[in-house]
Amino acid sequence: MKKALIFETRSGTVEECAHLLKEKIQDIEVINLKKDKPDLSKYDLVVFGGAYYAGMLSGKLKKLIKRNRQALKSKKYAIYVCCISQDDYKEVLIKNLGKELVDNAVAVELFGYQVNPQKTKCFNRFVLKVIKKAFEKENKPLSAIKEDSIDAFAKAINQA
Repeated sequence: MKKALIFETRSGTVEECAHLLKEKIQDIEVINLKKDKPDLSKYDLVVFGGAYYAGMLSGKLKKLIKRNRQALKSKKYAIYVCCISQDDYKEVLIKNLGKELVDNAVAVELFGYQVNPQKTKCFNRFVLKVIKKAFEKENKPLSAIKEDSIDAFAKAINQA
């Protein structure tokens, strides 16, 4: 089975999670949407990774998934997201991709977040600096990657 892990990242968290996931899934090709345009027809199983901001899924990732909606019906696929706002991640995915696409995924998971303004650009850097200050004031962790979620997600992929 030919597998791809396709991700889009702004601050590096989604990419870091992609590499953690790659260690747990045999023979998976990792593709960064900022560098490459993947041909989904080459793969039997596709893992999509991205983030959402203000309720909107990463732009290139969202477009890729929507453009290939029909092709995905005949493939196995999974979706993971990283975001500080964690309570409603499935609802955000449904709003952005549609209920059918989310419901038919092999796995859908939230991998957590990192607050690291140095790894992002422009306005996002400003926003993350504000969030970082608030988190530090409230003694919240600046990094909360959910390794147990990554493990469970990888297990579902390996069993697909």
